[in-house]
Amino acid sequence: MATTPLPPHHTHAARRQRGVGLAEVLIAVLILSVGLVGLSLLQGRVLKSTHSSMQRTEALTLLNSLMESMRANRVEAVAGLYNVAAVQAAPGGTSLAAQDIAFWFANLPRWVTTPANPSLTVACTTTNILLLRAQCDVTLQWDDSRAGGSTTETLNLASEL
Repeated sequence: MATTPLPPHHTHAARRQRGVGLAEVLIAVLILSVGLVGLSLLQGRVLKSTHSSMQRTEALTLLNSLMESMRANRVEAVAGLYNVAAVQAAPGGTSLAAQDIAFWFANLPRWVTTPANPSLTVACTTTNILLLRAQCDVTLQWDDSRAGGSTTETLNLASEL
């Protein structure tokens, strides 16, 4: 097969553009690399934020379970037997309130107790002793720095029993 010569205006263009130059390839690889690094950093932040959110949700569930125990044992809750001030371990005692708090501490998930112990505060103020009514505030503090949050994350749950 014989090759036909290109017209004069095509030969000059064909010599100038023979393929992709090394500079274009390097720039494309650089742009792709920067994009992938940015994507991996974004993924890391999303994972930390999701973990922190999961911890807050689980902490709220823990506080709800303690509040429900107090509702079930309203007499001791109104009497103030659940009241504890910033404890990091279950206080001793044989009352149902002390057993509820001990059970609550025993069933804390690992993320709450690592790296530092959580702090639980329960404060019930009697509003009507005859009707066994009380306003109760339950506060949990834990270290959320591993999940990207603050070193002291606080969640408070208030309810009337």
